[in-house]
Amino acid sequence: MAREPVKRIGNISLIQPVASPVNSYVRPAEPAPSGLHQIAEGLAAVDVGLGGFLEKRRKKQEDDDKIRAEAAFNKNNAVGWEEAVRRNLVPANASPVFMESYKAAQGNLAGIQLREKFQGAYLNWEGRNNNDPAAFQTFLSDFISTNVQTDDPAVLKTLNDHVQQLWADGHGQWVEESSKSIYNSSLSTRAAIAGRSIDAANDEGLGTGKGTDYTALWQTILKQREEGLKAGHRREDIDKEVVNTIAAKALEHGDPALLDLLDNMVPGDTVKLSDYPDYRDIKADTISKLESAARQQMVETDARQTKIDKERENAIQDGVARVLADDPGAEIPEEVLNEWARYDGMARKKLVEMRKALAEGRNFEDSEDINKLHLQIREGAGKDVVYKAFQEGLIRDTSTLKDLLDRTDRYQKARQEGTGILSGQTAKRYLGMIKDRTADKGAGPLVPDFFGGAGAGLTDEGLQATQDFELMLIQWDEKNPEATIIEREKAINEMGDIILQRIDPAVTDSKDPKKYIGEQDLQKRNAEEQMRPDGKPTPVPGQQEFNAEEGSVTEQFYNSDKPPMLDRLPDEYQNYIKENLPEGMTEDEFNEMIWRKTQELKNGGVLNPETGLVEPAEQGDIGPTNVEIGNLIDDAMVSTPNSSANEESHILNLLGQAEGTDKGRGYDETLAYGALTGGPVELTKMTVNQVRDLQRQMLAHPDNKWNSSAVGRYQIVGDAMDTLINTMGLSGDELFDKDLQDRMALQLLERRGLSKWRDGSMSDQQFLDNLADEWQSFGDRRRASSQQIIQALNRGQGGPMKGLMALVSSSKRGYQPDLENLQPKVKSGVSTLQEAWGKPLPIVSGFRDPERNRKAGGAKHSQHQHGNAVDIDVSSLSQDERLNLIRLASSQGFTGIGVYANSIHLDYGKRRAWGPSHGSESVPGWAQSAIGDHLKGRTS
Repeated sequence: MAREPVKRIGNISLIQPVASPVNSYVRPAEPAPSGLHQIAEGLAAVDVGLGGFLEKRRKKQEDDDKIRAEAAFNKNNAVGWEEAVRRNLVPANASPVFMESYKAAQGNLAGIQLREKFQGAYLNWEGRNNNDPAAFQTFLSDFISTNVQTDDPAVLKTLNDHVQQLWADGHGQWVEESSKSIYNSSLSTRAAIAGRSIDAANDEGLGTGKGTDYTALWQTILKQREEGLKAGHRREDIDKEVVNTIAAKALEHGDPALLDLLDNMVPGDTVKLSDYPDYRDIKADTISKLESAARQQMVETDARQTKIDKERENAIQDGVARVLADDPGAEIPEEVLNEWARYDGMARKKLVEMRKALAEGRNFEDSEDINKLHLQIREGAGKDVVYKAFQEGLIRDTSTLKDLLDRTDRYQKARQEGTGILSGQTAKRYLGMIKDRTADKGAGPLVPDFFGGAGAGLTDEGLQATQDFELMLIQWDEKNPEATIIEREKAINEMGDIILQRIDPAVTDSKDPKKYIGEQDLQKRNAEEQMRPDGKPTPVPGQQEFNAEEGSVTEQFYNSDKPPMLDRLPDEYQNYIKENLPEGMTEDEFNEMIWRKTQELKNGGVLNPETGLVEPAEQGDIGPTNVEIGNLIDDAMVSTPNSSANEESHILNLLGQAEGTDKGRGYDETLAYGALTGGPVELTKMTVNQVRDLQRQMLAHPDNKWNSSAVGRYQIVGDAMDTLINTMGLSGDELFDKDLQDRMALQLLERRGLSKWRDGSMSDQQFLDNLADEWQSFGDRRRASSQQIIQALNRGQGGPMKGLMALVSSSKRGYQPDLENLQPKVKSGVSTLQEAWGKPLPIVSGFRDPERNRKAGGAKHSQHQHGNAVDIDVSSLSQDERLNLIRLASSQGFTGIGVYANSIHLDYGKRRAWGPSHGSESVPGWAQSAIGDHLKGRTS
């Protein structure tokens, strides 16, 4: 039977629901219970479990009815799921619309997080650059399965969109990076091939001796370039690799000619590679580097050759010196002299000087010069120092020369890093203990910086103990060259203990010779066992007893202008010197001491250490002595009459005293006190041109052993005079009077950095070094320490020093304290406190601006903000030392004292005291007695 066709529906009109309000919900009538239902109810009375099941079913039916009732209500009242949830008419979890949207949002968020997490995992994936598609698929699949933790279809619905996009994006990223990696790897491979081709061409050129065939090399490079282009490389990429490879190889081989290859054109181009801006810059930069490398190579080559030449020159000098030490008149082979002259044009002159020095005899040596050499060798100086002293005539005894050369060899071997017996930690530990146990705790070292740093920090007794210890080790090492490390360490410990036992802790004065019992002391004790009861040596039969103070002896042998030679003295006098030798003196030194005493008694003259003659101290040769330095510091404050530079007079006075001219004729003084000018001259009445003529005459004088033309109070030499004439715009007709000499000295001081030193941009040591370049009395010939000279210079500054010890700052708190803006009273007070304390007191905090004070945790009205307080670093002081410092500061007039863990605060505010908590109750127990006396005004 045929089926009726479906009727087409025309335009669908919008269905308009009509809501009819109702007041109650009428539950539909329950269907009549079926027969099975009735049977079940009957059985429920018998079977409790079945009854419970039915009860649960009934309850679920009731809950469903409620929901349907609410839905019917919403429908009848034209309210949708969205509005019902919004009005709280229906629970959110009962709304399918709400739950569907919620699940979709969860899936979307999980997808976003998944894609973000993928980027980190991908960047850390080890197989990222292996170009293995299967490995990437496995990685991505494992990532997704590990990080997707839900099986809710509603969540997965939106999450799947992100997963699909992640598959697409991740795969695309991997493909792109793999492509770049392979592309760049291919470029690097072709660049390496080009580099090897350049290496091969260079090797072939060196092998054949014909040099590199650059034309053939360029063709090889072009062939490799063409292969790269055919493989798919972009032209600009492969050309860049070619240029960089050529530049790198040019640097590697040091071959600038390789860069000429860049002046070629590649096929298909009309411009040379070097004409492109980027490639032109690469070429220019490489040329610059090659030039720099060539200069550096020249410097290194020159340094190596200089070292080789110096070693050879030293070897020649060493040989010559040892030959002359055995026989000053020995003939030196001509070939040796010729070779020496190749390294030193003054070789023949030096040989004559060396012969002359040795021929004049050993008595002319200055013991201070020899001691200086011993100290310098001990501190690591080489044979250059000995050769220089020998050539300058400071060494005149053959035994001294050989001893110093041998001592240098022995010390250099003993100090050789890793193998020398003095280089080990055990030897250094004992040296440190010797220094500490012999140190002068109060007055400072007795062997300060007078010798350019040698022996710094050691007292006389400490130096003797140190030298004894080192000599014992060196001698043991020479006798036991095959000793094991254990045997060596044992020997060092045994000898170190011997030296320490000779240091007497009961002797508190480190200057006392009894502080340390040295080798010479032991020898003397043995000799004393043979002394007569009256303390005099047992006379040899037939010999006359000798008294160095008796006039007959001194008149006969010690009244000339130089010490007598020991071997020319009668035997009884030589024996007397040997048997009465003072501690620490050689026979020559004792002989010279007797002669000096005679001369002092006679006319007050002194010995010129360079000439061995009795004459006044030569200005500029020796400089102020350590004993005189105190007077020098005080005298530096005295202004110079008729000086036009009164505010600079303290420095000018120091120059005059250091040069020795103020002991003579001052502004009219000439080198050697007129010895080179035929007697005194009145320089102040001569013109500058006349003085220059006089200086030229001085240089030509046959007795001018100094090769100097120093004149005037400040001993200005000819070269300096010419410079001053030009810089000061002098005509030469000006009088060389006091005013002009002062101006010239100040000009020289300025040239050496006076202003920079004053404003703090030049250090004390640099300024002193600069002065030494102008005046020898501040250099090698000075006998005062750097600190003492700087102290003298500072004395007249009128600044913070005011003649006292300089303030010392410490950046221990992480910043440089401001001492410049401290009140003058504070600066003076701390300087005075340092003088009383005996050594510098490091300042860790001075003036503070409000910001610095806030960062430091200072009080709101801190004295630091007024420049009226300092904090002293006491971290290295013991409690007893800190206690003494508190009492000393109180006695010096400081009224505010704060006691902290590592610092002590001092100021001039109201009398008060406090501890770490800024209250008096927190003052440490060890300081309470001193603080109590301070608060009561007890300063005694």
